[in-house]
Formats: sequence, structure tokens, C-alpha cells
Amino acid sequence: MRKSTWKFIQRLARHAFPATISLAVSTSIAILISFVGERFSGSQGGWFTLSEGQTFVFIAISASYLAVFTWASYVKLPKKVEERVSHAFRKQAAGFIFLLPVSIAVAAATVITAVSSRFLAGWILVSFSFFRLFLRFATPAWTSVHSPWNSIQSHVRTEVFFHAAAIFTAALGASLMISGLERTGFLFATRVSLIATLLLAAVIAVNKVTTRSRKVCTAIKSEVQSVVRAQAGLSAAIRDSSNQATIADKRQNMIESIEALETALSTQVNTGYRSLGGAVLPQGERDQLTKELQSVAMDSNGKPKDVDWKELRDKLNTIENTCKRWTDIAA
Repeated sequence: MRKSTWKFIQRLARHAFPATISLAVSTSIAILISFVGERFSGSQGGWFTLSEGQTFVFIAISASYLAVFTWASYVKLPKKVEERVSHAFRKQAAGFIFLLPVSIAVAAATVITAVSSRFLAGWILVSFSFFRLFLRFATPAWTSVHSPWNSIQSHVRTEVFFHAAAIFTAALGASLMISGLERTGFLFATRVSLIATLLLAAVIAVNKVTTRSRKVCTAIKSEVQSVVRAQAGLSAAIRDSSNQATIADKRQNMIESIEALETALSTQVNTGYRSLGGAVLPQGERDQLTKELQSVAMDSNGKPKDVDWKELRDKLNTIENTCKRWTDIAA
């Protein structure tokens, strides 16, 4: 009983981490913006000048935020919602119908808060965005009840889109906090310059995310084709040649191709930070695919009885067809 309770506490703490760290980061950004605005330009209206009512709102929102988002992470709700949105957008009309009420609700909550304080509204947006960015510390990228082989495409789309959206939302929230400072001493041109710089940096960051996804997909597609060609060459060498040196060379070529594919599949499609991103396939499926391909390479016939090459070829085709739509040789 004591051991199970300790495991539950550990699991709860792990899921509380994204909400806690995102709240800490967003609050630090709010304090920094207020400090810059007040100390260097005499502006008011930021963190240091919240009214008693606004301070109460901040405390209430913080407590609710920690409770709700810890629970959401615990039940893997964000990932499930992202998957629903991604699947809905397979049919454009259904996707827009699903997303419209959600967008209206988020916009309405932000506007209502902004009426009281644009600064607090911006803080909320920054908190939400950093929660999504840090979510992978607690929730794996793969939580779908469907077979990964049937949902690779929607998974890649989901990881790239929502990661990019979180980055842009963070910049938008910080811009809203800057606009929420009083204009006293804080020149309008300075305010506009800071906001424009933040939004431009967000656009550049989002472009890097999409460029990275295209590079990774291009590399994966290329490595899949290399493995298929290597397997065909190994089978042909075993069938047509009695030269063991030729067979050994073909086998080594296939092993190297498999290793290169494994490396490509292990690369995160949306960010270079492994703890914050998601790969094309879950770890278990990657390991199993690699093991089966290596069995093909090491068997004397090139096609061992305990591994169905047609099934393996179908899996490789699935990966290749998924990455084909994002292939960009110039990325």
C-alpha cells in the first residue's frame, strides 16, 4: 500500500511539472517585462502595479491553472484533444466546425481578461503556450489507442502544428503584456518595436520548426529507400552469386542502411530538444522494426522464415508515404 502510494505521488509530481514550470516561466517573463518597463522607461501598469482585485485574479487563476493542467496532463487530455483536432482536419469542413467553438471560447476568455488587464491576459497566453512546450516531460508524444502504423501522418502533423502554435502564442502573449503597460515614459514607437521584434522572432522560429520537419521527413524517406534497395541487392547476391565476399559487402551495406534509418526515425520532427519533441514512431515500434530488419540482413537467405518481408515492406511503405508529402530536398 505504501509503495503504491509513493508511486502515485511520483506520477502526480511528474505531471505537475509542466504546469508548474510553465507558470514559473510565464511569471518570470511578466516580472522581467514589468521591470524593464518601469525601471528603464518609467512605465506603469505591469506586474508591480496590479490592483488588489487583479492580484486576487492572478492568484485564483494560478491555483486553478496548476490544478486543472496537472489533472489534464495526468489523464493525457492535451494529446487526446490534439489528436481529435488533427483527425478532424482530415476533412476540412469537419475540422473547422470542431475548431470554431474552441477558438471562440479561447478568444472570449482572453478578451474578458484583457478588459480588466491586457497584462494578465498576455500572462495567461504565455502560460498556456509554455505548458504545451514542456508537456513532453510528463506525457509521451504517443498516447493514441490506435496502432501507430495507422496514425503516423496525423501524429507528425499534430506535433509540428501544435509546437509551432505554442511558440507563436508565447510571442503573442508577451506582446500583449508589453501593450498592457501604461504609456507613461514608454514611447509608442518603443512599444511597437518590441512587439514587432517578438512577433518576427516567432515567425522565424515557426519557420525553423516546419523546415526541420521537412528535413527529417526527407531524410527518413531517403533512408527507407536505401534499406529497400540494400535488401534487394542482398537477396540478389545470395541468389545469383557464390562469392562470399560479395554477399558480405551487400550484407554490410544493408546493416549500415538500417542503422541510418534507425537514426533518422529517432530524430524529433519538431525540435532538436529530445525532451520537448516527438519522433515519427514510438520507441517500441522503432526497436521492433530495427530488430526485424537486422534479422533479414543477417539471415543466409536474406528472408528468414520468422520474419515476413512483405509485412516489413508494408511498414516501410507506410513510413515512406507519410514522409513523402513533407519531402523537400531544398529544405
